[in-house]
Amino acid sequence: MKSLKELDITSLQVLSTKVNVIPVIAKADTLTHEEKAAFKKTVRKFMYKHDLNSCFTFYYKDQLI
Repeated sequence: MKSLKELDITSLQVLSTKVNVIPVIAKADTLTHEEKAAFKKTVRKFMYKHDLNSCFTFYYKDQLI
């Protein structure tokens, strides 16, 4: 996953306190299920690391990711 710039991260942190932040995976239809699952885990770790709140929870095959 390409890293966001510090300004992007700061903006998302401020926005996440006011609105729901929902990550969108562009071109997800070109990824295998395994690649999507791995990417979703990476996004969740990134959001947790940078204290970005999201109301969205990833589910894959009835399992929380």
